[in-house]
Amino acid sequence: MEQLPQIILLAYMNRSGSTFLAQQLSTSENILVCLEAEVLVSEFLEDPGRKFCFASRIGHLKQIWTTDYKLKEWAKANPNPDWERLKAASNNLEAFCLLLAFYRDQVKPGATHVFFKAERLIYLFGKIGKAARKGMIFHPLVLIRDVRAIYESQIRTPMLPRNEPMSRDPVKTALDWNRFVRESSKLASRGSVEIIFYELFLRDLQVILHRLKKRLGIAGLWDKNGQGDVYERLSVEMKKIHRSIQGKSDCQKIDQWKSLLKPEEITVIECLSDRWLKRSGYVLIGPGKKNIWQKRTLSLKWMAYHLKRWKDKIVFHLGNS
Repeated sequence: MEQLPQIILLAYMNRSGSTFLAQQLSTSENILVCLEAEVLVSEFLEDPGRKFCFASRIGHLKQIWTTDYKLKEWAKANPNPDWERLKAASNNLEAFCLLLAFYRDQVKPGATHVFFKAERLIYLFGKIGKAARKGMIFHPLVLIRDVRAIYESQIRTPMLPRNEPMSRDPVKTALDWNRFVRESSKLASRGSVEIIFYELFLRDLQVILHRLKKRLGIAGLWDKNGQGDVYERLSVEMKKIHRSIQGKSDCQKIDQWKSLLKPEEITVIECLSDRWLKRSGYVLIGPGKKNIWQKRTLSLKWMAYHLKRWKDKIVFHLGNS
């Protein structure tokens, strides 16, 4: 199989600052940052070790290349990929890496590293590691941001293509974040991932970029005064959401959730996420006490959240059996 670029994989929660991080990494002449494409996770990374059958998959892949609302932005740079190159893939992971190489060849030829980000990667890193073949090099990264800031950003950001707020439920956001941080901490304790805290990245951007450069083995130049090339490749709709990535880091925005969230929203999130907030170095600001009705409501929502997760797991496994 052809020589593949090194792959940087970033796991995050929506509104954690992942696109800002991607924009900064794209200032390196040796990093090609891929635009988001969740459909590629479903197609290739949920079962990375599964045999890749070119004949049965190619028709579907050609279709989603120009119809998926995020992947079609890739097609603008590479409208007619050399699909025949996928015949060399023996499993889904190899096919995924080849697709990233296609994109690299069109957008930033010669880049030694390709960056791909997706929320669900945190639960797939183990599978990806097991499916990797000789010649594949992966660099798993995790981006963590204060859950209170995440929720504040989610409630004022539309989820495309439905154009509805990403979240209206602080309970779900808090419990999703707990699960994400717990898994991230477990993997980091094994040395399997590198954790980047968004707030530290804003404050010490150049220091952390230098650390990543050494860890990832990235040679070449970084344009310290440049803006990167991610924003210019986003769709019109995505540009509206990610306007802020064009400028320099604004540390004043780190704590803006304190004045924008309702006190009861802060209380709910802190009650549910206090353990992982403290472990991650974040300071609680709420009263920390709940009345009997708040306790009952949170308990019921906690149960509903986990029942839905169990149901989704059962449906997923039945669908793949």
